Amino acid sequence: MKVGSVDFIAEDHGMERPASVDEYYIGKEGGEPRRSRTSPPNNGTEGIAVGDIILYRAMKIMYTTMAVFGLYYMPAEHQQSRQKRWIWKLINGRNFCFLVTLMSWFGVLRFIHVPFVHQKPGNPNFVIKLVCLLWFIQCACNTTVCFVACSRSLGLHTFFRNWQEFCQSEQSISLGLTFPEQKVKKKVIAGVVICLCIVIGCALYVIVLLFGELGSSESDIAFSLEPFGSNLPNYALFVVPNNILSQAAFLFPALHFILICKFLSSQFDAITSSLSKQIGRDGSFTGDLEAIRQEHQRLCNITADADRIFSPFIMVTMTTGLVVGMFTLYQLFKMYDELNIVTMIFFGYWFVCMAVYLAFISCSAGTLHDKIQAPLFYLHDVSLRDVNSSDLSTQLTTFLLKLHDNYAGFTFWGLFYISKEFMITVAGAFITYFVLLTQTF
Repeated sequence: MKVGSVDFIAEDHGMERPASVDEYYIGKEGGEPRRSRTSPPNNGTEGIAVGDIILYRAMKIMYTTMAVFGLYYMPAEHQQSRQKRWIWKLINGRNFCFLVTLMSWFGVLRFIHVPFVHQKPGNPNFVIKLVCLLWFIQCACNTTVCFVACSRSLGLHTFFRNWQEFCQSEQSISLGLTFPEQKVKKKVIAGVVICLCIVIGCALYVIVLLFGELGSSESDIAFSLEPFGSNLPNYALFVVPNNILSQAAFLFPALHFILICKFLSSQFDAITSSLSKQIGRDGSFTGDLEAIRQEHQRLCNITADADRIFSPFIMVTMTTGLVVGMFTLYQLFKMYDELNIVTMIFFGYWFVCMAVYLAFISCSAGTLHDKIQAPLFYLHDVSLRDVNSSDLSTQLTTFLLKLHDNYAGFTFWGLFYISKEFMITVAGAFITYFVLLTQTF
């Protein structure tokens, strides 16, 4: 029996033929068909190509740009089947992304010993090199997260299809939950242009600094060229492209996360708006609370799909960002009396950069968490005084219990949810650290 023969399997067990080959697969033992752990069956999106999904269309320019930097690829099963020569099968998006991921981690490995060679922990150069190492580690982790998100069966493309199913459902349409594709495209284009300008600017800075008339000192060049010594052609062959790819891996996953948070927040906002319009001033409810609750739950499930993609990214970003922030702030206080302007500018740049980066990531996740909980403000206004049936009371209780559980949003790799309370905790920790440094120095 052929493994891919879905028709044979379905007919043999008296089932309807699934919409996609991915819905069923042969078990390792016994050959019994089992449900795939991907999107629910018969959702109406299995026959749609990824390129036709509304979210992908709206963000296509970003995914195309990410593909150029090895941060995105579309798996073969989601592409239109075409007869390709062996060379094009070898040179495909998956292999290119895998190669970029290997290059990123090789950049970490060739650099990992640099901060600890002939350096004392109190030396500013030690902290400078440690900050650079942490940044390379973060970029390599981001590249790996992007590759895994495109490769997993419950990854980015499953999220696309679940989003499409949500947008096409009759309940979403009846509640007025629309996705403004054209407005989204403008925001995506603006974000991509900003990120590209930063990447190009940083690349030009590195090239001019090392190859231009303003050349750096021999120690700085040797530090940057590890393990190639002082051979600039070798530097041009690997280290400059590696820095460009790392800069892209630093910016584009963050842009991707912020945009997804914004789109999810807008959908939760629309659900809350629909709920508020159906509650009268006297507390009477005139709409279908069960439909609103179900759509809210479906959107929470889609958010959980997105969390499986982005939670490792959040964990890496928070960890490296907080460590870099503490190191750079410590050095700024320590070197204040020495008035080494160049070094202070370096540490000040990295502190501000990481602070802004963390603020955008945490605020996006925290805002989404608040939008998920927003219906609580209106549900407590619903009056049950004149309700004869217990249906509305049951629906209201179920909805309230779900919202009070507070288990929705993006997480720190599944450990805890990123909320505004978490942001206040982190800000308080930094303020305490700042006060301690002020008293110490």
